[in-house]
Amino acid sequence: MKKITLIISCLCIAAFIVGCSKKEYSLGDLTPPSDIVINAEIVGQSTATPDGDGSGVAKFTIAGKNVIAYKIDYGTTPDLNYESITTMGTVTKKFAPPKGISGTFPFTITLVAFGKGGDFTTVTKTIRLRIDFTVPQDIETKLLGSSSKTWVVDKSVPGHLGVGPWSGFTPNWWAAGVNEKEATAPGLYTATYKFSKLPDGSYTLQVTAPDGIFAKGTTTNLPFGGVNEEKCFPYAGSTKAFSFGPATSGIPLVPAKADDPKSTQVNIMVTGNDGFIGYGSCSNTYEILELTETTMYLRSQGAVEKGNAWYLKLKTP
Repeated sequence: MKKITLIISCLCIAAFIVGCSKKEYSLGDLTPPSDIVINAEIVGQSTATPDGDGSGVAKFTIAGKNVIAYKIDYGTTPDLNYESITTMGTVTKKFAPPKGISGTFPFTITLVAFGKGGDFTTVTKTIRLRIDFTVPQDIETKLLGSSSKTWVVDKSVPGHLGVGPWSGFTPNWWAAGVNEKEATAPGLYTATYKFSKLPDGSYTLQVTAPDGIFAKGTTTNLPFGGVNEEKCFPYAGSTKAFSFGPATSGIPLVPAKADDPKSTQVNIMVTGNDGFIGYGSCSNTYEILELTETTMYLRSQGAVEKGNAWYLKLKTP
């Protein structure tokens, strides 16, 4: 009986040892991305118009092997400003003229293809586009006056700062109440934004921020980037070049209904990723939704917190 019990015990121990044997794991095939191709179709391109029809629209077809994700920079700013591509295959981009005037411009497209295990491959392609755009005179006059005009965030009205989704055109996620940030972020209201036209026809934006600028440190490329707080950060001020371009949000020029979103169809584009207006959302492009001699309503798509569209109401002091 003891012998049988001993045999059974040994079998149980052996089964336990086998059951606890080390499992083997594999990451699978980690072949890096290869055969990455980016082809460009310039809308309106022909023998007579080799750089397109002036619409500034290009369609990019992307292909490759062993790719799980792409990101792309369209070469519209001095620094790389990548966007994730959510639809594989074809992506369409409407370009704005870098100097706010009609012309033919080169853009170097940078595509990064990611594979399993973190491997990536980068390819570039340079295109030339004809873009026909001249800022309407009334927009320039209302924004700049005779040569320059200073603006501030209008704390006296609801929704002077707000946020909503990229897919919509209203700040339906959150909108600031009157004077809401007076105690916690006074720099939002004391910062000034001076738009000027220089004698050579170029434009500048001078930002003065005596109480710092309001931003969330983890969502901006401004000097304090990386700080996980939303507050006013010290800012020495800056003067940046800016230009005008056609709006690309898709808001129709003529609203279907009286209460539908409006747009002037004009963008303000501030040079560099550290140029900004109102809230440091790391965006350098602002669509002018509405503009009068004394009030301005802007929309900007956040460049780091992708999916967020920010709204700003400004006034002349």
